[in-house]
Amino acid sequence: SELDKNTGCSLICCPCYYFYKLKAAYTDATTHYAHVEATEQEILQQWRSKMPLILPTKKKKKGPPRPPDTLPQPNWKDGRLPSAYILMKNKDIKKHRPITPYFAHPNSKLLKIVHASLSFMMTRLRATDRNFFSFDIDKPSNLKPLVMKVNKAALSCATKGKPKPTIDLFMGDIKQMYTELSHDELKMAVDWIILRFTTRFGKHTSLKIRKRLNKDPSEKTMNVVLGSSCVSKKRYYEMSMLRLRALIHFDIDNVFFKVGSKTYKQIKGIPMGSNPSPALAYLICTFYERRIPKTIPDNRLSRLFGARYMDDILIIRLLPRDDETLTSLLDCDLQRIIDTSHPNSIYHKDLKIKRETDPRGVLCLCTLLFIKDNDTLTIRYLKKNEDSLQQLGHKTIHKIQHHLSFPPHVMTSVTILG
Repeated sequence: SELDKNTGCSLICCPCYYFYKLKAAYTDATTHYAHVEATEQEILQQWRSKMPLILPTKKKKKGPPRPPDTLPQPNWKDGRLPSAYILMKNKDIKKHRPITPYFAHPNSKLLKIVHASLSFMMTRLRATDRNFFSFDIDKPSNLKPLVMKVNKAALSCATKGKPKPTIDLFMGDIKQMYTELSHDELKMAVDWIILRFTTRFGKHTSLKIRKRLNKDPSEKTMNVVLGSSCVSKKRYYEMSMLRLRALIHFDIDNVFFKVGSKTYKQIKGIPMGSNPSPALAYLICTFYERRIPKTIPDNRLSRLFGARYMDDILIIRLLPRDDETLTSLLDCDLQRIIDTSHPNSIYHKDLKIKRETDPRGVLCLCTLLFIKDNDTLTIRYLKKNEDSLQQLGHKTIHKIQHHLSFPPHVMTSVTILG
């Protein structure tokens, strides 16, 4: 199979080796999964009995009217539990990543709508609510205005005869975003974002989601709109906040999957491969980052900038040259962000942030190189794949095999050159 995050590199390993790695991921000394005795059909039948409470199919004859909802029904005919597997990591093929694909999940279509809705809510709040704080940059193109903002702030700090501040960069990788968080923490984050959204746009606001999500950049902004928008009912579903919350809570509480003939339930973290998992991972980080403006004063927060894309985080600080006290306080602020074992850490204690370094002395985020040049921050585009192909050439396979030094019967890495 291909390596994780590198589809151009195929991995060949012994079936017995893969079996033991798969067993270790889901059964040996893990607190994330629990074996269940119920069969697949029994679990699906339980879901089918609970879903009418979340997605009623008939109109109520009495009582208050329900929120506006026009959502697709689960696919009970062809739906089945996900079959989990593992992918070896590209950076270290001794390590693996557990994958739980939701392609055949009965609620796959509904969960795609959930993912689009959560992403829209975070993007909309970030654009319209000045009190909504987050390091999430949404897309790599937003790094350019961030760098311009940093350089502008550095110039403003150098006014009134003061020297220009030193630019300090920290690049890290947020570990265990998917695996170590409790379900209660995830539900708290979901309830928080829904409360912020309804406070900003109205208590009874809803969302309209395009039935066929468009990936074209010019049309992507119309995939999800506010419920008050005038769009065609034939092309859009409508989702209330109550229904969105119920669907997410139901999915978090019912993560069942199969490994071979056995059935397991994930009791900690969120599955990699689930439709709403990326949005939930971004949300949980935003949920913790809301503490930053509440605990760091404005005079220090104006010297601190952040960018988070997927599980990579970049912290930029403007350190004064003539104020050791302020520099010491900024160092303490950085430690509270990157050290999750700190008593007053920003992120959850179960998350880990690992510092990433580059032998060239530069930092890379989203294929962009961050370079400090005379106390000015610049970015350059990194053509990562082209550089590696030119460097390795036709001896790619031999160099990789020599570098890994694995016995042929255990594992061999083969790079496919186009």
